[in-house]
This record gives sequence, structure tokens and C-alpha cells, in this order.
Amino acid sequence: MKLINFKISDIKTNKINKYFTSKSTNSKSNPILEEILYSIKTKYQKINDQTKELEKLFKETKLESSDAMIKLLNERIKALPYFQKTFSNYNFTEFKTHINSWENNIRFIDSVFRKKLKIDDLKYTFNQDSNLSFKKKKSNIFLNIENFSQKKDLKYEKEDFKRIILQQTVKPPNLDLDMSEFVKNPGIYPLKLLKKIYKNDELHYYENLPTPEMIEFENFEKYMKPSEDPNLKKMMKSGNFKFSSSTSGISATLSHFFYKLTNFKSPHFYNLSDSYKEEPLKFMMYQRKPSMIVLKKNENGQYSIDKNSIFESKNEIILLKMGKYMEKLFTCSKAEFESRYVKKDGKKPESFKDEGDYFNFVSYDKILLRSQIDCAGKDKFGNDIVFEIKTRAAAPIRYDVHNYFDYLNYEVNSLLGKHSSYEREFYDLIRGAFLKYLFQLKIGGMDGAFIGYHNTQKIYGFEYCSLNDIERRIFGNCNFSNIIFKASLKMLEETMEYILKDFPNEDKLYIGLFANEWKGTLDIFVELVDQDSYNDLDKYPNLEEVIDYYYVSNRKLNVHKYSLIATPILNNVVTTFTPILFENSDSYNVKYLIQYQGRPSKDEYMKFIHEGFMSKSVNLENQFTGSWSLAYEK
Repeated sequence: MKLINFKISDIKTNKINKYFTSKSTNSKSNPILEEILYSIKTKYQKINDQTKELEKLFKETKLESSDAMIKLLNERIKALPYFQKTFSNYNFTEFKTHINSWENNIRFIDSVFRKKLKIDDLKYTFNQDSNLSFKKKKSNIFLNIENFSQKKDLKYEKEDFKRIILQQTVKPPNLDLDMSEFVKNPGIYPLKLLKKIYKNDELHYYENLPTPEMIEFENFEKYMKPSEDPNLKKMMKSGNFKFSSSTSGISATLSHFFYKLTNFKSPHFYNLSDSYKEEPLKFMMYQRKPSMIVLKKNENGQYSIDKNSIFESKNEIILLKMGKYMEKLFTCSKAEFESRYVKKDGKKPESFKDEGDYFNFVSYDKILLRSQIDCAGKDKFGNDIVFEIKTRAAAPIRYDVHNYFDYLNYEVNSLLGKHSSYEREFYDLIRGAFLKYLFQLKIGGMDGAFIGYHNTQKIYGFEYCSLNDIERRIFGNCNFSNIIFKASLKMLEETMEYILKDFPNEDKLYIGLFANEWKGTLDIFVELVDQDSYNDLDKYPNLEEVIDYYYVSNRKLNVHKYSLIATPILNNVVTTFTPILFENSDSYNVKYLIQYQGRPSKDEYMKFIHEGFMSKSVNLENQFTGSWSLAYEK
């Protein structure tokens, strides 16, 4: 094989001619290679000239205000066809910046938007191996990267989503107290402002929420794991699906496939105030921690995917329960809520059978998914929609959930700012919640999320975030969101199939996944367990760390490790490390390879478990904490 490398530096300095073979000296010149090289050279020179023109204008023009910068930038975008296309999804009239941050803006444009123009070192190979499938193609040139010939195409685009209708006796509720207007007109609605407008006494109830001890949680419909849901089991059997799960069981896992399939792309933080110029512009560490699931076989030989919550924190459970009761609070009157769920003078309310939850179902290839529908309403055009209700604890409570009671005096009382503001809560939503929300909304076919901000004692305000807005924050556009959603589900399916080939007779597997940016792989740990595994956890109630259980119980581990290598191909160019910045006209494909890595050491698995269940302390080595490289810090 003859290997030819060419670099972008050679294109920029017009040294690309050295790759061309003169026909006068060599009769074996390859016209296909010459055409590829010339095309890349021409396209890059055109873009580079336009970029230099724009940067020169920026440096020569003295701007007196951010408005002048916005006006100038809009004018130049209209003048340059390439940049008009690149910035088409961004509204610069809303982009607020301080004149002192001008150099930062130049650096942002250069490092983010021009990153897509960068062409990595490409390797072309003349194929002379008759055993390779590429021989069948007319062209004898193919991309050559490590293990590329062994990788498979991720055929995610061949399947589509199918909504499955199940007749149910319940219907999703509606919002109480005219709060449906918030859905029709998205924005921030502080409670203190609502009290002045609506003059409704029930709004005062939101300022003095019942404590968890005052709520009779036995009267709520209990959460049913996918593996315990008889409706899911029947639908799996009739539809011949191999896997089933729910939004809460699968969302965190899909997030790790998102990281790998987009080359660890960070979300978009436009329109934030100057308070966040120096803040991290990436996903939170908590968002990037390992995902833990349980793969459980049923009597029909089909598998359910449950969230692994064996080591869940008691304080996290309390916040989850509070979220559950606030959902009811937002969808029924004060009188109904108190009579059904609130204890009075220590006495439990009368036993009440909750009407139950409403679910939507969707399938993709071999996977069947269930989504609980919290609420129904109408959008601003009068169309019927369903949406999610989310209760969002204030920032310091989320940061230190083990000591949440120390922050009950924290208040959200301003629109903008780094602390005690709705902007802070929205910034954290982008970094720590929108990705999970997105998968849940898409699975349920929902329009958006209705969010109530609180500190466990009082509610500060409400905000409705549409699915389209969330997609633009995470992906940049809705088309890329649909592509990655499909690709993530297909990759999950392929991963589970590969693992089950090694363990076809196992009824239960604990599986952990972690998108490892440092190695460029998706690390997968598979622990073989039986029906009695971890049943003795109650014997050790005072463990400081989750991994202490493995030492005091002398549990024998049977763990195996796999790695998934996924290589995105954007516009037919292999993109190994650069985060994917997808535009509507782009093409996107994936090559992948799953490999068995043997048995990990107990020390490695303990570090993984430690971070997966987010204990109080962190590993000094940060091996599985999702600490991305410094390139993504700002």
C-alpha cells in the first residue's frame, strides 16, 4: 500500500502541488486523488480569504459600543455568503456583550465557528489488497485511520420512530390557577409578580410549602420500573421488541452516547450576561458522571432496562419525592391537594387511591420506550399539546444535596446575575439538565417543560422551555437533535446486543457506561449478578461511601470491560477529535467498533462505582468524573 498524507498547512502555503504526480515523469498518476486535492485546496482558499477579510475589518474598525459591533457584524454577514449561512441560526440583535470582551469574542469566533473549517490530516491509501471490501468500489482511494476497516456503519437512518397508542382509563391533567398562560407565552414568571396580577389567595400557598414529613406519600401512584410494568411486557411480546425502558431509566445512558457521537460537544450559551464570561461553558461534572443501568431478562427472553438506584442518596430521594408532590400541587386546587396528600396535626389523610399516571409509548427498531405525561394543554396557536412538569431546586441545594437544609434561606430574587438570579438557574439548566430533558421530551412526544423554581420551602417562579429552544441550546438546530437521538438509540441497541452475545444465559446484568474524552472511547463495565445480589445492603446502614459495601461484605465481583470506539463522519470527512458543529445542510455518518477489554482490576471498578453513584468525596485521579480537557473549559 502507498500511503499519502497531506496537511492543511500545505494548502495554506500553496505547497499542495507536491502531492500531485507529474504525468511526464510517472504514467501512474491518479486523477481521482488530484481532483480531491484540488477541490479541497480551492474550497479552503475561498473560505480563508473571506475569513481574513472579516478579521481585518474587525481590527481596523473602532467600535464605541456593543450595538455598533452587532450592527457591523450583521452587515458583514450579509456581505459574505459563507458567513451568512454559518450564522443563520443566531440572532445577533439579542447578543449582549461589553466592549472590553471584544478580544474574547474574536477568540470565540475563531475557536468555535472556524473549528468547522479545519481539515484534519487526512490519509489516503491506494488499495492493492484483494481481500478488502473497498475493492468493489470504482475508486481505489479510501480513508485510512486506525481500525477503520474493522468498523461498522451505524445504520441509524434506516429506522424511524413509531408512536404506539394504548387505551388508558386516565388522562393527563391540566395546570391549575390559569398557569396554562405561561405555556402559551414562554418566559419567566416570578411568584411575587403573579400575586400582584392574579390576586389569588392560593398563590400564597406556594410561599409556604409543606415539608416532606407532612406529606402522605403512600397516597401517590408509585413509580413502576420498566421491568415490573405489565403493559410494557405485553406490548413487547405483541410487537416483538427485544428491549424496553422508560425516560428515567434510559436518559442518562443516552447522554453518554451523545457525548461520544458529537465528539464531546458543549452546549450553546448565547444571550447570557457578562457575569458568565469567565464561567465554564461545558456540561456539569454531575451531568457527565457514569450512567448505571440494570439489564433484566423476562420469561419471554426479552430485556428491560431499569435505572440502577441501589446506592441512591436518601436526600436525593427526598428531592424526587418533593418533585412528585409539587407536580400534583400544580395540577389540582389547594383544597384537593390538602385533603388527599397532607397530614393535619400528625394525622394521615384518608386513604386515597390516586387515579394513576398517563403514558405515551414510542418504538425505534428493537426498542420500546415509555414516557409519563405530566400535563396537557394548548399552545399559543390553540393546538393540543402535552408537556413535562419539572421542579428545580435552587443552585446551592443542588450543589450540596447532602446538606440541603443548610440553604433554605437562599432566594432567587433577580433576573440577571451570577447568584440568586433566574439567569443562574437557566445557566445551570443548560449545563446540567437540558440534555436529560431533551431525551425525555422526545421520547414522550412532548412540546416542552414547565419548570417551577424552589428551595424546598417556597416557590420563586415559573418558566416554560419549549423543546425547540432546548434543542438549539444543546445541538444548535433541531435536525441534528433528531439525528443524534436516533443514532444514540441505535448505538445503545448495538451495544446491548454485543454484550448479550457474550452472556446469553444471564438473567440480570449491571451495566455502567462512561464517555471517556481522554481516551476517545465509551467505557462499558458489565457486572454479572444473580437475583440475590445486593439484597444485604440493609445490614450496613452507616456506610460513609458506597464502595465500603464491597469491602465490609466481602462481595466477590465478576466484572468485564468493553470499549466502544465511534468515529463521526461529517460531510464525508472523518472528524476524530473536533466537536461536531452541525448545520442543516450537512451530512452525518458514524463508524463504530465494540471491543472486549478483559476483566478490570477491582481498584478500577471501585473508582467507577464511586463516581457513578456520586459519593461525597471525589477520586484524586478523576478517572471517571467526566473532567474534560482544558480546551472545553471556556
